[in-house]
Amino acid sequence: SYMRWGLVPAWQKQPQSRPPLINARLETISDKPTFRRLVNNRRCLIIADGFFEWVQKDSAKYPVYITLDQGKPFAFAGLWDNEASPSCTIITQDASSSLKPVHHRMPLILTPDSERLWLSFAPFAELRNLLPDQEKRLFTYHRVSTLVNSPKNNEAACILPDD
Repeated sequence: SYMRWGLVPAWQKQPQSRPPLINARLETISDKPTFRRLVNNRRCLIIADGFFEWVQKDSAKYPVYITLDQGKPFAFAGLWDNEASPSCTIITQDASSSLKPVHHRMPLILTPDSERLWLSFAPFAELRNLLPDQEKRLFTYHRVSTLVNSPKNNEAACILPDD
């Protein structure tokens, strides 16, 4: 199914009244009321072939496009809900050492084996320690145009290197 990225919590009566929750911290999803009710039975995969982060260098900020394993598709761990509006959020965790120069957080990227585990009905407490170690991943990234700053720009130019 297609869902809007940015979770609209079930308790939110007006979907546009607050910004949607675009990510959820792995470390606290069992504690936060919005995510606690989803983490055991509303887990999903969010398929991507890369993601963007903004790098702060001195007083300037610029976007980079990050890929894994030569640009092959992969799955982020996510949570979904459809009480207020069909929507989802991406699980994040501390960045791997190779991505710390870019940002202190990163999406939780699953392996094929952990994808099946994530979608199972195993309680989150049991599978949390079985999630993949991101330190073993080979990420590449390059600076891209600020075109990525607007959702109106949905084109290949957004991921091309900006030298």
